[in-house]
Amino acid sequence: MRKEVMRINLHSHTFESDGAISVEDLIEAYIDAEVDIFAITDHNNVNSIEILKTYKGINYIKGCEITSFLDSFVPPYNPKNALHLLAYNFDETIIKEFLEVYNNRRKNVIDGYIYDLLISKGYKLKEREEYKEKHLLLLNDLIKLGYAESIKECQSKIREEVENIKSYPTIKETIDIVHKAGGLIIWAHPFIYDYDATIRLIFEKKDVVIILKKLIELGIDGIEAHYYLFNQYQTRFLTDLVKKNKLLSSVGTDFHNRGNIPLYVDIENRDYLIINHLDDIV
Repeated sequence: MRKEVMRINLHSHTFESDGAISVEDLIEAYIDAEVDIFAITDHNNVNSIEILKTYKGINYIKGCEITSFLDSFVPPYNPKNALHLLAYNFDETIIKEFLEVYNNRRKNVIDGYIYDLLISKGYKLKEREEYKEKHLLLLNDLIKLGYAESIKECQSKIREEVENIKSYPTIKETIDIVHKAGGLIIWAHPFIYDYDATIRLIFEKKDVVIILKKLIELGIDGIEAHYYLFNQYQTRFLTDLVKKNKLLSSVGTDFHNRGNIPLYVDIENRDYLIINHLDDIV
């Protein structure tokens, strides 16, 4: 018998990215709350999946949130701006290999390339190992050495230094690889985007329409119409876009175990939800 209301969260994070909870504790929290279906969607990795496989009797969808650059297809936005795309129900081996290329590239940018470049320009920095995984220390030292006057300016200059280093996939690359891996791809929190993958800004309705049109051309499967930060008017607007464009809808709270972000959302109308189009919910 179909449940009248389901507890769902297809967007959550753990210590494996920027969450404040372990994978195990998050799974236990979902079990204790009797959440019907959930997905752990850590940023740019699929580390949670092997742990999820050790649990029996839970309904989860394999997930990942992939930062992807805009490809400059929505002027006047900076082509370095990024969208977050939620991938679901994929072959994790293919996605893991895809993400590791970019993850290793980003890790090596500051620990390797940037450090060597700054040294070659005459900046007398500490030994390389002292900055490993301590990038804020590097930024503060650069300010003391006159490289920039603030953290923000320092980050901006470093981005300019590495503009030719492709540290995130394009949206097309992400959509294509997720489909190749047998998965579905959803535009996360459509009214919110990341500037240089660090600063969150807000889209207006007209922006959402422009971007969605291009995403549809590239093969996007749906949008996260039910997002806990969106008000009823935004949710209705996004739901109408789902219906109009024959897309799928996802639901998530972006749970990080910080602040007042809820663990799940109660959903009654599930006609367009992605869960209705998955062959295997584990």
